[in-house]
Amino acid sequence: NQYGIELDEGSDFNVFSFNNLSNNRWGFYIDGGDNNNITFNKIITNSGSARGVELLTRADSNNISFNYIWIDSSEGDGIRILDSLYNKLFLNLIDLVDGDAFDGINLQNANFTHVYNNNISNFQSNGIDSAVGSSHNIVSGNLLNSSFYGGGQAGPAITVSGINLTIELNNITMNDGDGITLSGVNSSIIQFNLILIYNGTASGASSFNGILLTGVSNNNTFLNNTIVGNKSTDPIIELRDDTLDAYINYMIFNNTFGEIRWLDNGTGSYLRNLTTN
Repeated sequence: NQYGIELDEGSDFNVFSFNNLSNNRWGFYIDGGDNNNITFNKIITNSGSARGVELLTRADSNNISFNYIWIDSSEGDGIRILDSLYNKLFLNLIDLVDGDAFDGINLQNANFTHVYNNNISNFQSNGIDSAVGSSHNIVSGNLLNSSFYGGGQAGPAITVSGINLTIELNNITMNDGDGITLSGVNSSIIQFNLILIYNGTASGASSFNGILLTGVSNNNTFLNNTIVGNKSTDPIIELRDDTLDAYINYMIFNNTFGEIRWLDNGTGSYLRNLTTN
């Protein structure tokens, strides 16, 4: 089947609970429905570019929580939100068992989204991807665990872009790949995250980063993050800033066991962009 449950614009204030949806391309497909509750459902998708839950075209103020989402197909996402506002995603268990699936949670032009206390495992691309035009989001208290091994590497556990983001209290365990990547992130705070990167077997990657800051990223604060690398074959760079001289960011008491690399790609001094307190 194409859809387990489909809602169109004007389908508002509904409650969907304790449904068992399997063998569909989408579990829930919501195109413009607002203020719906999707809770305590079991969703298994195993067809093509499948998605457990997809919200799009101003599907606003929906609550997606306590769902078990099993993605057993290539090119699939656990939850995807597109062009929507004020949605809450919390306490979902998302397992990307196929190994070729895309993201646990994917946000595109999804603003004022609160993503918290979700458990996402076995992702190959990203655990949480909020890298396309999404701002004013909070990503907090999520447990992300990638045990991916093989000829490539897992994508970052969390990838974000945008302004006024809060990335905090997330627990990340990676075998291959970066912990958190920020590209084009401004006026945001990254704090109290625990990032563990263990020994993996990915080829073609000379090093991994606990946190990577790149692109046009300015006025961000990194506070009290704990980053631990235990990769014997390649180095772990705990915190890496690849932005240019013009972009100023702040690091305040990050607990690390390894290397901090604050790169200067312009003409200034090596540590020009490094502020410690």
